[in-house]
Order: sequence, then C-alpha cells, then structure tokens
Amino acid sequence: MKNSSLLFLAFLMAGLSTAAAAHSPFPGKPLPERGAYRSRAARLPVKITVLTAAYNPAQQVVNLRWSTVLEKNNERFIVERSVDSLHFSSIGETRSAGNTETAQHYYFDDPKPIGGTLYYRLREVDADGKEYLSEVVNTSKPITQLEMTSVRLGEDHTTANLEIAAPGTVSASLILADVKGKVLKTFQLSLQRGTVFKSFYVGDLKAGVYFLQLNDHSGGKALLKKFSMD
Repeated sequence: MKNSSLLFLAFLMAGLSTAAAAHSPFPGKPLPERGAYRSRAARLPVKITVLTAAYNPAQQVVNLRWSTVLEKNNERFIVERSVDSLHFSSIGETRSAGNTETAQHYYFDDPKPIGGTLYYRLREVDADGKEYLSEVVNTSKPITQLEMTSVRLGEDHTTANLEIAAPGTVSASLILADVKGKVLKTFQLSLQRGTVFKSFYVGDLKAGVYFLQLNDHSGGKALLKKFSMD
C-alpha cells in the first residue's frame, strides 16, 4: 500500500497530465433518453446514405465519414463509441447543415482510439431536442500494449466508466487515490487478450480530484488517469 501511494506521488510531482463501413440509414426511432429505443417509428428528419469507420494506422486515428441527402430541422451529430456494442459514450460532435435537400458530407476523426474492436454510431439531435440513433458500424485497431481510456462519469455521477485493452493475459489491479496519494479503493483484475468495459461505484466520493492507476503485476507497467467529482 505504501509503494502504491509513493507511485501516485511520483506521478503527481512529475506533472503527469492526462488526455482526457457500410450503409447505415437512421432507423427513425426517437429516444426519450439515451440508450433506450422506442418502438414507434417517426418521420426521419435526416436521410443518411452512408456511414463508415476505418482505422488509419499511419495517423493512429479512426476516420468516420457519413453523407446525407436530406436534413430537416437538424442541429448536430454526436459521435459515440463502444468496445462491446452495448455501452456507448460520446467522443465528440459536429454541427449539421440544418435544413437542406442537397448532399452533405461529414468528417470526424477519433483521435485516441483504444486497441481492439471499436463500434461507432451517430446520435442525431434535432433543434427541438428529439434524438435519433444511427445503425452501428465497426472497425479494429491492433492491440500492441496495455491501454486504458480516460475515466468518464455516468449520468448520475455515481459510477466511473472506462475501457481497458490487454495484449494478452494480464494480472492487474486498479487503485483509486485522492490528490494526496491516499489509496481509497483497490480492484483486482484478471484480463484476457482484448478490450473490456469496466464500471465501478464512486457515489461515496466527495467533490474533488481523484486518480485511477492501473498496475500490470507481470510487466510492471502502470497507467494513471485523473478525473473530477463535482
């Protein structure tokens, strides 16, 4: 436990910073809230002709491209990513043309894709607040090392979510600590080759800044991410 605290303090003193296809027409299902479909169809405000995702190894980004031939009362597109096709999170957004019957072409690059199979979808948001989900497309990035994404809080701020990619079988631990390096929680992990979604409870934490450290027990590698509780 003492070594873990010292490792956190070493990271802090070093000033470690964190960083934070196929045809896919919109199914026309407005959402009352994120992640939940409604069965009743609605008139499509946007007509997507193509949506693709492709990993670019030269730039180490994922290139997302989509085109529309009709947009009505459209405000923006939110780009969402998942590693299991179930748990999606926003990675960025782009403004749309709004109202048009001419072809529009959109480009978005995922600058920090984690290794493994990656799933993407678009969340189209109307000016009146209605939301529509696109179909899901996927691509893959080779897993060459142990990776961990930035920590994202759930909508109720009681869970912290992240993804971990492992190049092989890895025995690891996740250590949660405060800004003073005090260890608050420890989670033991047995990882297999691939990418997994992880979620843990943080509803008992006070407002402030925290650090999550992933320790590889076999290779000695340690990854550190910072997140804040409001």
